[in-house]
Amino acid sequence: MDLNAQKQEFSVAWLTAVAAAAGFSLIRPAVDDDSVDAVVFTGKSQYTARPEIHVQLKASAMDAMHADGLHFALPQKNYDDLCRPTLVPHILVVLRVPSEPSAWLIQNEVDMLLRHCAWWTTLRGMPANANATSTTVVLPRERVLTPQSLVALMARIDAGGWP
Repeated sequence: MDLNAQKQEFSVAWLTAVAAAAGFSLIRPAVDDDSVDAVVFTGKSQYTARPEIHVQLKASAMDAMHADGLHFALPQKNYDDLCRPTLVPHILVVLRVPSEPSAWLIQNEVDMLLRHCAWWTTLRGMPANANATSTTVVLPRERVLTPQSLVALMARIDAGGWP
């Protein structure tokens, strides 16, 4: 498996772990034509609208962390897809991983540690641009995707809001 495929699979495993810890389910569409790598959803009775979030997953080993957040060069097709209006909220999640795949996961009899961290943002309503290859997106430092932040996102969506 090439490195990009490894990053993709690891990011899905990471999101699956976060969603499970938050009490949500995750499915992967068979085809990613629409910049949706995963759908996080719930059937829990405390949610009235059965909220779901469509997720575009990316992973990067580049050290692009700045004071304002993680800077990521998003392929233009994904940028365009994530900017357009949708009925279901879409978010971009970028997982920052160590440069060596052997350091992505540390496991022993007591712990399993997935490294490093992921940030999320929404691009809904962002302006179109004429870039041919990519647009650099800033994922704010305070938008770390954790089980707790995922629960808060789902609650906001359930109440009729957007991420």
